[in-house]
Amino acid sequence: MIAALQPDRTGAHAGRLVLPLSLGLALGLFTAVTAPSAMARTPARPAASRALVVAAEPDAAEAGLKVLRAGGSAVDAAVAVQAVLGLEEPQSTSLTGGAFLVYHDAKTHRTTVYNGREKAPSTATPQLFFDETGKELGKLAAIMSGRSTGAPGVVPMLARAHADHGRRP
Repeated sequence: MIAALQPDRTGAHAGRLVLPLSLGLALGLFTAVTAPSAMARTPARPAASRALVVAAEPDAAEAGLKVLRAGGSAVDAAVAVQAVLGLEEPQSTSLTGGAFLVYHDAKTHRTTVYNGREKAPSTATPQLFFDETGKELGKLAAIMSGRSTGAPGVVPMLARAHADHGRRP
């Protein structure tokens, strides 16, 4: 599903271009942010005069677009999209897994990559994958035993990206 916010009639969408993320299985997001001087003249206007949110679920795309309309940044929108995807398709895009986020600020030409992959628990050792007799567990046995479960990385990644680039609480 693609949801879009069209430019206003004055075409005042000049300024900083933010090209963010690749998140989960199917999330893309693009927004052009209005120049700060234009925002100061019309405080009720949303910060994004042009925006495109793409997600695997229509409700998720709409949630991201709603955040942009309220003046949120691309990262704010990504947090909303990820939260809704976690509800609508928890089997593949949930808050309990891992993800990557790529954020590009066209004004500064700086790209930041956030690694939100799952991590092994701090107490994990190689012995975790051996049975009590010292025999190595097979792949299926290790998976089914729960021993190969990692600590989710999505939420800490989104929190870090939001702290760096978010605008809305």
